[in-house]
Amino acid sequence: MKRLATYQRLFLTALIVATTGGARAQGLFEINTEFIPAPLPQEIISSQNIRFSDVQKRIFDQSSTQCHSATKQKGKVNLSSYDSIMKNSKKVIVIPGSPEESLVYTEIFSESMPPKGPAVSPEDLAMLKQWILEGAVND
Repeated sequence: MKRLATYQRLFLTALIVATTGGARAQGLFEINTEFIPAPLPQEIISSQNIRFSDVQKRIFDQSSTQCHSATKQKGKVNLSSYDSIMKNSKKVIVIPGSPEESLVYTEIFSESMPPKGPAVSPEDLAMLKQWILEGAVND
């Protein structure tokens, strides 16, 4: 029985080292929270649904429309309005209900976007994810 516990501990150590690059090998029971999204801000949690206008104002207008607008469409992506996001004929920008398959979410989450300026805050990223999960409806 003691040998089984030793093997289990060795397996867990190897797993942690493999998945964290050894950074957390000393604290075997610590959880790497680096990729856990931040909780939504209280004012958003208290509302029933995330509104597109909030996503537009807090994320797209602040971080995206300098390069992805009606007049400047880098990568053939226009984030200036709900219709341009949902009806983009070149790329699928948002897949309602599926943030992990939505280009706008994956690009911001991976910090590929925005390439210049401050990154989108964890709170705003969580809001974007929730809006997509709720069906990405317009308000």
